[in-house]
Amino acid sequence: MQADSKPILTDYRPHLGLALAALLWSLSGAFTKLLTRQDSIGAHLGFAAIPIDPLHIAFGRTVSGALFLALFLRPQVLTWRWAMIPTAISFTLMNASYVAAMVMGSAAHAVLLQYTSPFWLLLGAFLLFGDKPKVSEIAALLVGLIGVVLIVFDPTDQSEPSRWEANVLALASGFLFAGVVLGLRLMRGVSPLLLTCVNMGFGAMVLIPFLPGLPMPNLLQTSALIAFGIVQLGVPYILTAYSLRKLRPAEAGLIMLLEPMLNPIWAWLVCPATESMDGNTIWGGLLILGAIAFRYLPFGSAKNPPPKADPKF
Repeated sequence: MQADSKPILTDYRPHLGLALAALLWSLSGAFTKLLTRQDSIGAHLGFAAIPIDPLHIAFGRTVSGALFLALFLRPQVLTWRWAMIPTAISFTLMNASYVAAMVMGSAAHAVLLQYTSPFWLLLGAFLLFGDKPKVSEIAALLVGLIGVVLIVFDPTDQSEPSRWEANVLALASGFLFAGVVLGLRLMRGVSPLLLTCVNMGFGAMVLIPFLPGLPMPNLLQTSALIAFGIVQLGVPYILTAYSLRKLRPAEAGLIMLLEPMLNPIWAWLVCPATESMDGNTIWGGLLILGAIAFRYLPFGSAKNPPPKADPKF
């Protein structure tokens, strides 16, 4: 007598969870433009009534995100490692430079140039851990660098100097994010949730001395900053922590590419007059994202992926 056989159904909840996390991460440009641009769709509601400094945004999103995630911390995971200090410093500088790049330039440039972090990660892993990059990884790096050149050195871009400064800050945020990931690799045995709370908490505290001389956000802006930290940082972390336990790195890496693709779209919906993308940005972005996708596809180097850390933390 044959045993009853039931069809094996694929559990797509981890895929959907990570896709939702990428979607929420992609709201950073929309939140930033809503709080800083007078031409945004929410300007008439008072979201940008007071000029809000990028440091206030960097502080507000990290302190609210840290407090939200701290609710999920368990006492038994509390520990200390000296590597927490440089990792937290790198996170703090990354957060400030990324937000400043968002405020000063376009969301598309900021998020695409921050996504150069996998290329810096290859170099850092080689120098610190002796991980030799494969030929396919080097090829992906070269293609990605062409995309960076197209975005940063666009000869048709006649915009103000702040746009150039924003591109430099965005590149710096990608470099610093690689530093965060390398720091997390050094502390593999430590709870990622604890490390995330430490990074965010340290990043918020360091910014406190710079805030008193800046215009204080109004109640509406403060509420938006709290939502920024919880919705765009806190909730995606919980979703990612669940999903990465069940997904292969190749799947996770490709799903997370939703973030840089969606980020400019949300920013454009909030500020349609100023957030349109030019040809160089589109082609440069395609080269960067294509190089990263190649990194995770089966014919790339997915068989030997870099250690997975919690993205955007």
